[in-house]
Parts: sequence; C-alpha cells; structure tokens
Amino acid sequence: MDNAAHSRRNFLQRVNVGFDTAFFLIAAIASLWLVWLVFDDTRRHFWAWFLFLVLLWVTLAYLFLPRLHRLFTYVYVPNYFIGRSRTPDGLLGDPVNLAFNGPEENIHRLMQAAGWTLADPVNLRSSLRIIESTLTRKSYDQAPVSTLNLFGRMQDFAYQQEVDGSPSKRHHVRFWRCPKAWPLPGGSREVEWMAAASFDRAVGLSLFTLQVTHKISSDIDGERDHVVATLKAVDPDLRVDVLPDFSTAYHSVNGGGDEVQTDGDLPIISAVSVPDTLPEPDATAIHEDAGRPDARSNDEQTQLNKIPRPLVVYLSAVLVGLQVIASLFWIADLHHHWKNTLFASIEGFALGSLRTPLSNETRVYVIILVVVAIMALRVGLALGMYFGYNWARTWLMGISTLSIVGAFYEWVRVDMDFPLDTALLPTAVSILLLLALSASSMSDYTVARQDWRLKRRHLKQIAKRPQSG
Repeated sequence: MDNAAHSRRNFLQRVNVGFDTAFFLIAAIASLWLVWLVFDDTRRHFWAWFLFLVLLWVTLAYLFLPRLHRLFTYVYVPNYFIGRSRTPDGLLGDPVNLAFNGPEENIHRLMQAAGWTLADPVNLRSSLRIIESTLTRKSYDQAPVSTLNLFGRMQDFAYQQEVDGSPSKRHHVRFWRCPKAWPLPGGSREVEWMAAASFDRAVGLSLFTLQVTHKISSDIDGERDHVVATLKAVDPDLRVDVLPDFSTAYHSVNGGGDEVQTDGDLPIISAVSVPDTLPEPDATAIHEDAGRPDARSNDEQTQLNKIPRPLVVYLSAVLVGLQVIASLFWIADLHHHWKNTLFASIEGFALGSLRTPLSNETRVYVIILVVVAIMALRVGLALGMYFGYNWARTWLMGISTLSIVGAFYEWVRVDMDFPLDTALLPTAVSILLLLALSASSMSDYTVARQDWRLKRRHLKQIAKRPQSG
C-alpha cells in the first residue's frame, strides 16, 4: 500500500471512529430513555416485566457495556505488549504463557498428534452449535473459543481438548503469529508465535459485561504445563527452553472476571523440525494469511472470505429484517383501515395537513410508496453492510438515528404516552440496531474489508504499470 493510500486509510479510520463514537453516545442516551419507557409501561402491564428484564440484559450485556469498556480501556489500558491478551472490548484477557518457534504446519502436526482438536472459527453456524451443545449437554469437540486480541488482532487459530465430553469443560490454547523481527521484552530472544493456554471449568456470566461465557480455572501455570506435557509425549526430543520470570508473578482477573495466577515463567517450544512419523495436519488447518510470504493461495475471493464476519453483522441484518416486516404490517393495516385511521392519526401532520388536489386515497398510496422506498433503501444498505461497506453501515446508523429522533418527537407530542404494543417496539429495534452498527466488532469488520479492497486496488495498479527493460 503506497503512502497516499495509507494516509487515506488513516484519515478514513479517524472519521470512522468519530462517527461510531457519536452514534454510540446517541444510542446510549436513547437506551436510557428506552429503559425508562419499558419500566414505565410495566407498571400498567405486569406481564411486560419479563420483556423488560430480557431487553435490559441484552442491551447492557451485548451492546452497551462492551462499547463502554472499549471507550474506557482505550484511555487506561496500554496498547503494547504486556504479557496479556485483550478482549475485543479492550479488557485484559488471559495471560500469554507459551511461545513457539517454527512453521505453522509443524505446530499443527504437533498439536493434532498430541490429541488436540482445531477449534472452529467463531461464526453464526458454530455459535448456534455451541449453544445447542451446551443446552443438550452434547459433545462438540471443535467448539469455537472466544476472540482475544494480541498485537492488535485476534488469534490466528486455537486448539482445544474436551474433558469427559462436556461442552462446558475443556483445555484450550490460542496462537498468534508475532510481527516480523519482534523481540520479547528485554530484547534477548525472538519468537515466531505467542500462545495463551487456559482451562474452561464452567459456563457462567462475565463479571464486567454480563455476557454468557466460559469461566476459566485460576491455575494458568498448570494449563501451560499440560500443553507442554502433551507435546513432549508425542515428541520426547522436543526442545523446550524456559524463560524464567518472563513476567512478574501475579494474581489478577481476566476479561470475564475470573481469577488468574502465574509464576511468570515462559516456556519457548521449538517446532522448527518435528519427527517424520507425525501425521500430516488436516489441510483445512493451515491458516493462510494474505500477508505471509508462504501463503498457499493468492486467490482474491479466498483472501476476502478469510475476513471473519462477526455475529453482530447477522444481528444487524435480523433487526433490519424486523423493521421491514413491521413496515409491511403497517402498510397492510393502513391500506385496510385508511378511512378510519389515517387522518385521525396524522391530523395536522405530514401529508394529512397538506392542501393538495389529491384525493385522500391517492395520498394514502403516496405514503405507501414512500414507506416502500424507505424499506428498499434499508434492505440495500443492509446488504452493503453485510458485505463490509462502511458507507452502508454509516447510512444505516443515520436512518436509525432519524427514526429514534422521530419517535422521541412523537412521544413528546402525545404528552409522553407511548403504548408498548405499537410505537415502543419499533423504537426499541431502532435503538438496538444503532448500538449493533456502532459496535467495535462491526467497525473492525468494515475496516478489514476496506483494507482488503484498497490492497487489491493497489495491486491492480501495480500490475497495469509498464514493465521496465
């Protein structure tokens, strides 16, 4: 990427962060208003208490608190290597307690020969499957592990071992490729991979975000030693150098509020060569990074498909779908009862107050056409958002903001009487959509897709240049 493209990327990223922060603040204020509306309505409808509690938990746990932590930790958590991974929300995650040298293929051969299973990537299919396995208590030995970041990006891959076929108990270890020529703190050694091993002991709620997550054992060192022992069992000659006091021994908590403790030692495992007797790894296990010189595929579509689509993208698409369905019901009801309801509800407002030669029925169809056009616009923008176009996401956030502002105006206009069964639910969907679209994982996804498109454009420009000599 040339200097001009790099400068443009940085500028767009700063603008992106500014828009996201502004829209999040709007959504945060609207969320407080929404909570009050639902709470106020539950005093008249006792059955709505359950809806109120579920809505409050979902909003706080998955949309509001994670983004709030992202803003705060941006200020007080250092953005350099301190021997800890970070959650996507910016909280300190599991300690980094292993290091590896050697090609990725050798690591896969060692891990798979030692009885470890490559974890599925986090996507809609795997997330639904892990929910099913947890509820039905069925084994899912390829269950995904949550995302943790190191060097500013998520793990390259992860391995795990289930315990007694239980989906809630498992050993797991995440791997990150180190930047080129990156030395360990102190500058005495260079390694190619860093890893974080921990043991899931149960399923529970995160202390800081209230999300459903795995709770880990505090014995981080025991899990570290377990990984080393399983690898040496298949390769007794495996070289393992221990870097003592790599980090200060400490007791702390991870991003889920689980206690962790370690002596600070760091085993460095050499996988430069492995025994020929070890089986070849599963071909799908090799992580093909577009930035690696030994990448096995340069196919553009393959590289694009490797940019993971976070679950919040699917959530946003579902919320837009709910808005479209609600609009269809509104159109059907308007068309069926327009004589009795239309101008009673918009008297002195919008098209009902315009002095026009159009008949009332014609004006109804004009309104329907406008609503259909807005529906089509939402669907088109949702498709753009799904495929990672940041402009589509920004326009959707703007439309959601206008919907929220319009609902607030209507609430004030009708003397703060907002019935739960009509206007409140569409407003709740708009607020949830704004929170989802401004989420950090959504922003990271669109930025990654944008970077890929800029890189592809740059490579095409280079290919078009006349060859010298």
